[in-house]
Amino acid sequence: MLEDLLADQDLAGHYRRAWQPGATIFNEGDASQDLYLLISGVVGVYKGQQRVATIDQPGAIFGEMSFLLGQSRSATLRCQEAVEALCIPRERIGELLSHYPKAAEEIARLLARRLDSATQVVHGLKEFCDQLPDAVVLCDPQGRVLAFNAAASQVYGQASDQAQGRPAESLFNAPPAFRRLAEEALGRSGEVVATLAVSHPVKGSRQVQVSLSPLRDSQHDLVGLVFIGRDVTGSENFRRRHRRLVAWALPVVLGLALVAAAAYWDIPPFDRNLSHFTSQQQLARDEVGRDCLLLQGLLQRENARHGPDNLVKVLRNFLGQHNPSRLYRGLLLLDAANRVVAGASLEAGGFPLPPPGSIYASLELSDHQPGAYRLLELYRSAPGQPSGVKSLELLFTLPDADNGWKWLVLVLDRQVLREVYQIGDEQIDRFRSGRI
Repeated sequence: MLEDLLADQDLAGHYRRAWQPGATIFNEGDASQDLYLLISGVVGVYKGQQRVATIDQPGAIFGEMSFLLGQSRSATLRCQEAVEALCIPRERIGELLSHYPKAAEEIARLLARRLDSATQVVHGLKEFCDQLPDAVVLCDPQGRVLAFNAAASQVYGQASDQAQGRPAESLFNAPPAFRRLAEEALGRSGEVVATLAVSHPVKGSRQVQVSLSPLRDSQHDLVGLVFIGRDVTGSENFRRRHRRLVAWALPVVLGLALVAAAAYWDIPPFDRNLSHFTSQQQLARDEVGRDCLLLQGLLQRENARHGPDNLVKVLRNFLGQHNPSRLYRGLLLLDAANRVVAGASLEAGGFPLPPPGSIYASLELSDHQPGAYRLLELYRSAPGQPSGVKSLELLFTLPDADNGWKWLVLVLDRQVLREVYQIGDEQIDRFRSGRI
């Protein structure tokens, strides 16, 4: 056939072309649809930067797929050495096939060989995928199912021919969740993972972990989606049971820890006889005990990290974040010599607190006194208040004196005690008089 074409002076004279080694005949994605017949030389077929085939037989036809399908070039053809070929323009290919039926036969044989090769590859790939333990689903760019492996049929409860051509999102109980997953994968241009619910016709509701990735060609154009699924119902059920157990057990453990700590530190600030307590008074008792433990931990951590200069920040942040009822008007830290180490007030520039370095009060705070806490009523000097401001303050001893502080002082708001926690003067007097 090639000899006949070369003998045609019209064809050979007008359409015979030559390329130097390394020259590109056409690029992947080009819109040209001309047909080529190799006369001599070697042509490499490239997908991206990867060579996938070689054309070196004189008379070989290439470039036919773009003409037959009316599509852009699916590969790049680059000369491995000097190449000569006939380049038949698209508009003359019909005339060529009409005058040279052998060319049409050659194209038919070429397509048949490629189809047979592709069929064998696809069959081999399907056999391989069917051996995989995970469910593999291949979709087109619109998200319609193209292929299903055997594991996918088991996971989703559908045969391959049932799912083929249907939207992949229909496999899941919540199609919008799958669509969002696909959009995220396309936005990232990479793999994304999520756990989605599936209704299996035999096994019932199942949880499937889906790993989805976009498939792109060398031009970065989307050619499809592939996602791998794995039934994780058992592990998800275990996680849910574990979360429920933790959600139930954690408050109980914390409650027991607080009770044990309160018993160890002798923290209860108002009344040991719980029969005298209302629920709100008990709440105040528990909150104060909890807050003392929390403050000690925060102070120790900050002191270990950044030193004593940041203690004021810890006290101020605590007042802002862990004082929802505004029970505490201020906080103080005292050293063993009864001097103020640090302090913070809820009311900026408002409630007076003794400055760092000053003596807290002319009182003896001895470890020999019974209990680990004191309840004091003091008068603080304040601008415009000649007689001072009356302050109700609760002191706790801190067990670790190596940090430089020994007492934690909680400046309480009487109005909040009375209105929120139902603790009035009678309960406070009973505590201070020791009738508890």
